[in-house]
Amino acid sequence: MTNSTTAQLTPKGQRTRQRILDVSMKLFAQSGSNATSLRGIAAEAGMSHAGVLRYFEDKDALLLAVLEHRDEMDLSRALDETGAVRPEVLTGDGPYTALRTLLEVIERNATMPGVVELFLKVATEATHADHPAHDYFVARYARLRRLLEPVFDAVLPTERPAGITAAEATEQLISILDGSQLQWLLSGGRIDLVADARRYLELLGIDLAAASTR
Repeated sequence: MTNSTTAQLTPKGQRTRQRILDVSMKLFAQSGSNATSLRGIAAEAGMSHAGVLRYFEDKDALLLAVLEHRDEMDLSRALDETGAVRPEVLTGDGPYTALRTLLEVIERNATMPGVVELFLKVATEATHADHPAHDYFVARYARLRRLLEPVFDAVLPTERPAGITAAEATEQLISILDGSQLQWLLSGGRIDLVADARRYLELLGIDLAAASTR
């Protein structure tokens, strides 16, 4: 955890913390977390090592904050401050837009192998209940389910393959996304992450290209 919560920081402190997160995200994406040190992040951010430690007590706290920051960027358009699905996501073209946005996020992740590696590394370690990031990952997947289940409920055709439910489609898509990321890293990027996700949606009878022209 951080030494100071964001709410306790002054506006200048919040900007400094944000700069550290942005720099960390960039360096993790370029070089991976193992090859990136707190001193390197501090230098890139124009700060001292001690200055970074005022905001993040150690590297593990910074790694978790980077993942939380990424989630905030990815989910803020679909979930409100309480974690509830925004009404517009489930009306009109909203559910299809949510899935198209998900594909855009996957495509962006494919430009940041270091961040994907960080996510998978910490997620695996966090399966232990006493890990500092355990609660974060439990909450993260709960948020994804809370978003995707009503989205799938809105877009799945009446004649669903094998009678699949929205909850089952959600669990399968999450598994496909996480598994594809691992295989993508192991293959040196030869797997097409977006194509895998799009193909699964098409197997469910969801055509996002056709939906966008309705």
